[in-house]
Amino acid sequence: MRDHQERTEFGKGDTKYVQTNSGATGWVYEAKQKMIRDQTEDQIKVGQQSLRYDLDNLLRRGSNEAGAKLVYVGRREVSRNIFSEAVRIDFSDGASVTLHFDPRAKLPLMTEYKTITEGKTSNEQARYFRWVEFGGVQFPTIIDVYHEGIQTARYSVDSVEFNVEVPEKLFAKPVNIKEIK
Repeated sequence: MRDHQERTEFGKGDTKYVQTNSGATGWVYEAKQKMIRDQTEDQIKVGQQSLRYDLDNLLRRGSNEAGAKLVYVGRREVSRNIFSEAVRIDFSDGASVTLHFDPRAKLPLMTEYKTITEGKTSNEQARYFRWVEFGGVQFPTIIDVYHEGIQTARYSVDSVEFNVEVPEKLFAKPVNIKEIK
């Protein structure tokens, strides 16, 4: 299995922003600055933490990580009158993540975890809404992200495809901005 690769794009034209992570490297393109630059060590670390706590990664591999323990936490009230059944994955390096599941639908409601950025620990949450079936798989089409209790992002997904071949060139750092597609 190759290193995890991730490419995120927002906007278009003069507002386009591209961030690509591939293993322990990454680069960023910002159209406003007309510039491609390598990510800092801290940005790469944030990307790696993001992958570790990504819902798909947690459900497929999280508790199988060497030294990880799965712990039943019990029933929790995740927000006013909304209850979950929670499990926690304790990783061998001391990190952990709590996954909250809807007791009726049996789908994830939320993940809670801590990240370390620039030496500071932060409380993070991702909340999952509007589950839709794509290719026989349920997928949250709205994901709200919280940092220290304040919503910082909302992702809205229109379609999902699984096991699609992605060209390697999308992850390679372009020589110049004209190569950005």
